[in-house]
Amino acid sequence: MAFLGGLIGLLRHYLLPEIAQITPESNQTGSPLSRIILWGFLLVLVLLIMGSGLFMVYRRLPVLVRLQKAFKWPIIGRDIQQYYHYCLLFDLSTCLQNGLKLTEICALQKQLQQNTWLVTLVAQLEVVLASGQSLDAYLSRSAFFPQSLRLVLAKHNLTQQTTDEITMLANLQYTELQKQLQRKVSWLQPILFILIGLIIICTYLSILLPLYQTMEGIS
Repeated sequence: MAFLGGLIGLLRHYLLPEIAQITPESNQTGSPLSRIILWGFLLVLVLLIMGSGLFMVYRRLPVLVRLQKAFKWPIIGRDIQQYYHYCLLFDLSTCLQNGLKLTEICALQKQLQQNTWLVTLVAQLEVVLASGQSLDAYLSRSAFFPQSLRLVLAKHNLTQQTTDEITMLANLQYTELQKQLQRKVSWLQPILFILIGLIIICTYLSILLPLYQTMEGIS
């Protein structure tokens, strides 16, 4: 893309002015390359303005609300949710492997930075349990806990087998996340090929159309 951008810059500063002197009538409508660059710049500018406004509103939301909205984003929302599921399972597995109980894990989270998503999630979980609500019901409706974890914790006792199962879930979640990211990355190559092809076609049209118009005028 950098090489293609440099090539377009050379064409605009050296070749296209020479063609414009030969075919001055083509300056009235503009070349296809100039039009696509102009529309592309306007599109990027509009997207930047809209993105900046949405980002300011997004940053003012509570951390868990921001993540829940991110989970619903198109294309990458599922990947973001899978990543946070993996982080939760990995942290829980690490704590359990070191012999910590759920109450000790909650106490440990309070020592971390208070505005992080994990600390906020643990605090929310404590409030739900203190109000008498069922842990299984909370996990089933929360977007931060994978449903597989709910099935494992439904046994109501944390044994070594439960720890091993959570560790296995973390590994499976990591593998699934890697597969999803690899599929997303595999889309980049054909998308870039299409984009580069369109730019090359517009570049050729910018050079050839004025020459064709001149040849038709001569004939």
